[in-house]
Amino acid sequence: MSNEHADPLPGLAARTRELETRYTHLHRIIDDLNDVVIDQGKKLDVLERQVAALARQLGSLAERAQEPRSLEDDKPPHY
Repeated sequence: MSNEHADPLPGLAARTRELETRYTHLHRIIDDLNDVVIDQGKKLDVLERQVAALARQLGSLAERAQEPRSLEDDKPPHY
């Protein structure tokens, strides 16, 4: 009897188990990556709010300035 006519089911079962194992690992990795993306989105939202608040503060400070300043006004004393 040759292997050509052997039952292919044991090999198929092993391949199926291997694919299921890989699928499970990939699913876990995708879930982990999704959690990371969600966390980064939350952090990005916080940073965007902070930048907007700083921009408002800077605008408020600029409005309160007595006279416009240039960069030359801020030169260190050794110039």
